[in-house]
Amino acid sequence: QAVTSRVEAAAKGALDDSWRQLREAVERIQKAARIGGEGSRSGTVRDNLIDNLNEVTTRLARLNVAQDETLVDALTRAQRELGGIAVEDLRKDEALRTDTERRAEAILASLQGLYAPAA
Repeated sequence: QAVTSRVEAAAKGALDDSWRQLREAVERIQKAARIGGEGSRSGTVRDNLIDNLNEVTTRLARLNVAQDETLVDALTRAQRELGGIAVEDLRKDEALRTDTERRAEAILASLQGLYAPAA
């Protein structure tokens, strides 16, 4: 029983860590896309911004040994809505930045309550 409890706790910890990594990758995109007052950019769009999300979603999909469908759906959505954005376009196109920020916010909202972040 003790072994089962430890295994279940480890599995829950791994799943929570997956949710955290996804949330952090989407938050970075959301913050980078944010446009401040009077069109000023408040976020910096780094070259690896989208590559990082793509790497995270690919890695977490492979590590999802429990095949948690909610995680699969969240990874697929993040990849579909944010993974194909060209960094150069994001730097130059205010409308794309606004749309990207909106999409990232919607994804983050959908993640609320799906896991318990570490305090």
